[in-house]
Amino acid sequence: MFEVLREPVRGRCVWTGEDMAATESWIYVLPKAAVDEIDVALRGVKQRGLSLFDVCRDDFPIPTLAAAVPTIQNELEQGRGFILLRGIPSVRYSVADCEMVFWGIGTHLGDAVSQNARGELLSHVIDQGLAFGAEKVRGYQTRSKLFFHNDNGDTVGLFCLQAAKSGGTSKLVSSAAIYNDILESHPEYIDELCRGYYYHMRGEQRRGLPEVTEHRVPVFSYHAGKLSSRYTRNSILLGEEHLGHPLSVRERAPLDLIDRLAEELCLDMELQPGDIQLCSNHAVLHARTDFVDYEEAARKRDLLRLWVNLPNGRPLTYEFATRYGPGSARRGVPPVL
Repeated sequence: MFEVLREPVRGRCVWTGEDMAATESWIYVLPKAAVDEIDVALRGVKQRGLSLFDVCRDDFPIPTLAAAVPTIQNELEQGRGFILLRGIPSVRYSVADCEMVFWGIGTHLGDAVSQNARGELLSHVIDQGLAFGAEKVRGYQTRSKLFFHNDNGDTVGLFCLQAAKSGGTSKLVSSAAIYNDILESHPEYIDELCRGYYYHMRGEQRRGLPEVTEHRVPVFSYHAGKLSSRYTRNSILLGEEHLGHPLSVRERAPLDLIDRLAEELCLDMELQPGDIQLCSNHAVLHARTDFVDYEEAARKRDLLRLWVNLPNGRPLTYEFATRYGPGSARRGVPPVL
């Protein structure tokens, strides 16, 4: 039986875009010492001939940034749920060097999580000229608008290598702020959002598992004193339709409300080359506007993406943790039988 929070969420995880636009406290500018240490660490792994995924934390010593990592991890899990690292000189690195730098920093944050059925641990968010909505095409492979959602793992990281010619604005919103608004304005939606929906896996399920999740996945999951969120509208609609009970206009109303509130409450963020955006997948929903790219291949919008589980990550309910199948459970509390 799912637990429902009947009172507003409190704490720093509740914020609005207007609040965040008025401060830069969520931006951590790397000091020169940290940048120099990244350069040294990069040279070190290249001199040793280490391949990307063979690099572990001890292979990539960055003491200045490493000293700030506990604060960053705490901000992601206990605070606002997002932070921006600024000042990495990506323009002087090759793409392969940027991949190594991002991976190296990631080893200090936590453990990398597979991003798809192919087992990719590090991917490029870049327009591949594909049509959004086509079979087996993911939004990050297109230049289309991406609606508010969150990903697997505790944290999603984006390292901006190249910005678009125009557009491609990153949008973040506090899922707790959305919850509080729904609780106040439409409390009748809370139970069904906490009960959740069946998700279509769109080909990303583990081998041997069905196309649709075997149980409902909560949009909001309250456990161990924390509210977590999981939301991907298209996967919900496809999942319910695949099972033969497409959502009615009334049943879509809570999802429509989430979409509207997300746009009203979000923070718009223009990522610059060298920025690393880190967001909690439990406390923040993220989106992106569509964009226009440069014609030259070397100037096309390109972001590296990394999903990470944090060492201080919160416990999750079984239904929430196993949304990608039983083997994906991590810190998932077994169901009460």
